[in-house]
Amino acid sequence: MLKRVGRLLTLGGKAVLCYLAFAVAMLIPKRRGLWLFGAWMSRKYSDNPKYVQRFISERKPGIDAVWVAKDRDLYDRLREQGVAV
Repeated sequence: MLKRVGRLLTLGGKAVLCYLAFAVAMLIPKRRGLWLFGAWMSRKYSDNPKYVQRFISERKPGIDAVWVAKDRDLYDRLREQGVAV
């Protein structure tokens, strides 16, 4: 089974998987004006996404810039700081 998956990925399967992921993503309903941000697999509030999220939140009133946090401590800390989580 793993050999088949590996062979698929090496024989152009990556492109097929990307296309399928894109097609599935197109079926998921989206909300206009909602931008999601995250860093380090949604476990940290740092790096460029942090500053882009801050910039959008402060200067683009029609856009909801929301930080995605997997860690409960990070979530609570960001809520205390007033960051949209």
